[in-house]
Amino acid sequence: MKLLMISGIALLALCITACSNKSEIEDLTSLDPASNEYKQELVKIISERGDELTYTFNKYFKAGGKDYLNVTVDGRGGLHADANIMVTKWTKLEGIKRTKGIGYSGAELHNLKVSLLNPGTNPVMVYQDVDHIAD
Repeated sequence: MKLLMISGIALLALCITACSNKSEIEDLTSLDPASNEYKQELVKIISERGDELTYTFNKYFKAGGKDYLNVTVDGRGGLHADANIMVTKWTKLEGIKRTKGIGYSGAELHNLKVSLLNPGTNPVMVYQDVDHIAD
């Protein structure tokens, strides 16, 4: 009986987690990637589940005189989102900067950390740190 109750509680906790993740993903996929809400929701997901996610480097680009990385964020529950992340400090990304991203396409950015600049209006995702880059 105790085993059945413990199993039931574990299953309920798993369902709550899965349903919560699905809700986040549904919220994100219903939004325009250029919108403020999309950027805010993606930063929230990265902040809460960052170590569970996979970050794949796509390209380096410049816009408005600023440096950016385009990264794909993948995770459980079908999360697949693109993010343009502004880089102002290149700590641990020196190779990407030096080559302007050439040769890094498809590399994994392990445990990427970002923050949100101007969260209310025109939010910009900003690079903070990464554990390491794996080709």
